[in-house]
Amino acid sequence: MDLENSKVIDMIPSRNLTEVTEWLKEFPDIELVSRDGSLTYASAISEALPEAIQVSDRFHLVKNFTDDVRKYIQRTVPARIKMEELSFSKPEEPLEKKPTLREILQKQNEEDKNRLVEMVKELYHDGYSIRRIAREYKMSRNTIRRYIRHGGKMVHASTGVRKRSILDPYRDSIVAMKKEKKTAKYIFAVISREGYDGSYSNLKTFISKLNRESHEVKTIVPVLSRKQLTKLLYKDTSKFKKEVQEKLKSYIRTNEELQMVYRIVTEFKRILKQKDIESFPGWLRMVKHLDIPELNHFFRGIRRDLAAVRNAITHKESNGLVEGIINTTFLFVSCQGLYDLSTRKIFRDVISYFVVVIYSCDHQPFSWIHDGFSSH
Repeated sequence: MDLENSKVIDMIPSRNLTEVTEWLKEFPDIELVSRDGSLTYASAISEALPEAIQVSDRFHLVKNFTDDVRKYIQRTVPARIKMEELSFSKPEEPLEKKPTLREILQKQNEEDKNRLVEMVKELYHDGYSIRRIAREYKMSRNTIRRYIRHGGKMVHASTGVRKRSILDPYRDSIVAMKKEKKTAKYIFAVISREGYDGSYSNLKTFISKLNRESHEVKTIVPVLSRKQLTKLLYKDTSKFKKEVQEKLKSYIRTNEELQMVYRIVTEFKRILKQKDIESFPGWLRMVKHLDIPELNHFFRGIRRDLAAVRNAITHKESNGLVEGIINTTFLFVSCQGLYDLSTRKIFRDVISYFVVVIYSCDHQPFSWIHDGFSSH
């Protein structure tokens, strides 16, 4: 690939050590190669271009490391973590009570009666006799007298009076079992053994009424998911909602090993970004000291390819330029004269994933793509 204009020059549809080695030998002027951690590619480059600098791709380094850390989190952290220290009490809001048909009719009757009482009082104050008012409304004189004497609103005798239920004798037991989070079926079985002979639907209605009347204080225990801890590998804490930030900080404070793992991930990204090669040996010692199986796997890969990883810190070249365009339908050829393209097949069925950055004799940068479909 021409690094100046991002145009593909050539590709090879192979991962075979011999084929890759032979292909690379056709370009003896190559001075630097950016690649992933494949041992096959490393061996092919070492054999064909022993003097070329090999650079381990930074994107793949970070991805491989965070993948191993993610596996560590999956092994050591439960899927859901109850944050008891962040629990808080919240009064349960009673459900809005929907009036029954009986209550609606009762209210209408009360309103009608109060209007009648007001009319009787007005007629009496206007000079009409009790006898005449009673005859007009076909009511007894005693009733008319009672209306005239009554102060305030007329209220139905049954208003505010709870209708008795066959479940009343079991009320305390039902409330106690409800607090223990027992199901309606469980409660029905218990009170049936105690003598209740009513229906299950009647019990459910009774429980619903209890829920509407309830003003219990409910303890809310926040839950932190393992998925949220994993996301912290890829984005800063400030990108989370405030309540999630609190849960993350609270849990991580209780897990010293996880604190150190996050610190190591952050430090590795910083070393790569700032090209701080001086801090790299100390970072390796920290990883080795933790002795975590998943991190040991990455550590062994680093030690096996140490020179290329160090070059990833000190050099600017990487696969990033190619990772974003290797899926394009058309491959363009540039830098004519570098070699005879007429004998090469530019369109390939298979694309692989390492980049050879070629410096020709006049130091014009080019690169070559080899297999893969990931994007950076």
